[in-house]
Amino acid sequence: MERVLLLGYFGAGNFGDDALLTGWLAHHESWLREKEYLVDISVHGECLPTGGFIESNGLNELVGTKITRDELLSVDVSSYRALVVPGGSLLQDESSLKSLLYYLWVIRRFILAKVPVYLLNQGIGPLHTWLARFLTPRYLQNTRMLSFRDRDSYE
Repeated sequence: MERVLLLGYFGAGNFGDDALLTGWLAHHESWLREKEYLVDISVHGECLPTGGFIESNGLNELVGTKITRDELLSVDVSSYRALVVPGGSLLQDESSLKSLLYYLWVIRRFILAKVPVYLLNQGIGPLHTWLARFLTPRYLQNTRMLSFRDRDSYE
């Protein structure tokens, strides 16, 4: 069974991020089952990311490993078919440059291993620091797919 990793701010008790994950899994459920993909997810807390959503019935069997923030830095990226970032605003330094660098590092590891990276419906920015404005476009240009959720993110 092949594995896909979903990267996001899941399991931290943020309703929007966990709803995004649940909705993505529900929308792609039949395709994931058809391809026999197991979905590992990055988690940032103790909460079950799909818990509390009626749409999650039956989805938990699609989820393999819940990978913590620290574990994600050393995960064997070659064991994945793809890295998918299904939405959100991970790529910004408004709340923390450290957080942006963390996500860029994870994305870079997959790119260097030639594992396809798909960033979907991304809100990018604001990027305040010169380092953020320098690194972000350079890493993103090597992704397999990048879609933006708004005009500001695109620009």
